[in-house]
Amino acid sequence: MLPTLHLHLEHWHVAVSLYVVALGLGVVVGLAIAVRRAARPDAVLVAAPIVALAGMAVAERWHVALHASPGLSSMGGIAGALLAAVVVAHPLGLTRRELLDAIAPGALVGFAIGRVGCFLAGCCYGRPTTLAWGVVVTALGPPARHPVQPIEAALDLAVAWWSGRARRCGGAAGRAMIGYALARVLVEPLRDPVSADVVARLLPSAVYWCAIALVVMGLVLLRRGPQPKPCAWVPDDSARADR
Repeated sequence: MLPTLHLHLEHWHVAVSLYVVALGLGVVVGLAIAVRRAARPDAVLVAAPIVALAGMAVAERWHVALHASPGLSSMGGIAGALLAAVVVAHPLGLTRRELLDAIAPGALVGFAIGRVGCFLAGCCYGRPTTLAWGVVVTALGPPARHPVQPIEAALDLAVAWWSGRARRCGGAAGRAMIGYALARVLVEPLRDPVSADVVARLLPSAVYWCAIALVVMGLVLLRRGPQPKPCAWVPDDSARADR
């Protein structure tokens, strides 16, 4: 683990949190991808930072509510971001599906970068394991644990690629929601229960409840009407049915 990078510049000693660096890089890369995908970059350039800030604010409150300690919860971040997207889309002249389609793949890439930051910081760690891929979290010491953070980062990138290939309006957001929900459900059993989002002991983690909600919303977005129409951001030569 390398939670802090120490830089010595003559008489100056600078300590840089690599988790914060990864978090900031993830936001910047996610915003860049969203603007690049948008048919109206000017509108998305305004909407995306609002969505990101709302997501981070709710992520922090969500974590405090469930763990009684500072931190960020990805599911809380998704809830806040979705709410903000629904609110700001219409005033900026965007449909909700267009805005969500522009933001979703970049958000997943941002999550992947953030998980690398979690790995470096030694947070959101996995259960103890004897498998060869086990890593020792410096702050906790032995035994070795499942490297759930890089595993989830790889899954997030795969889902980002899959969602970015959607061509119908709402397809990218729908795929992103379903894919991310499945990725979290796959990874969650490997996480240490101490870092899980427990809610009233009804299930081991709130992730399962949130995953169900994401799948339902994703299926609604993927629902095909009698005359499916491509989003405004899809180029004319690729405005065809989903691959």
